[in-house]
Amino acid sequence: MLVVDTVGAIIDTLARSDTTYLDCPQWSPTRDEILLTVFHGGGESGWERPAYQSSLALLDSRSGQLRQIAEGPGLSNYGRWSSDGEWIVFQSDRQAQPTTAHDGLQQLYKNLEIYIVRRDGSELRRLTENDYFDAHPSW
Repeated sequence: MLVVDTVGAIIDTLARSDTTYLDCPQWSPTRDEILLTVFHGGGESGWERPAYQSSLALLDSRSGQLRQIAEGPGLSNYGRWSSDGEWIVFQSDRQAQPTTAHDGLQQLYKNLEIYIVRRDGSELRRLTENDYFDAHPSW
């Protein structure tokens, strides 16, 4: 993960990974942490659970330490900070049943729900529970 200026020059490298895919970085309101999605490898097909597994993590911008805050089965991604920096809202299919390549994409859309968690990883709560595409949350 790189920090770049407005013309695209690299200012700093904050994180490197050969075994995971880092996505959706979001600076905290206090600018001392970066919320990101950490994708992990898995199954045989991109639409079979648990082929894609992801969790949310916080990267301390000073020390470079990465701390998991929302782990579990399936996808947990697209996290967004609350304005006070105490809560994070995100989408997840963590309670979904296994799928196959045949119905995987359809099930992904039906299984995504909205959750919140405190920045320290506590008080994880599910906010939605339905068969709609509950995704890309924002405060």
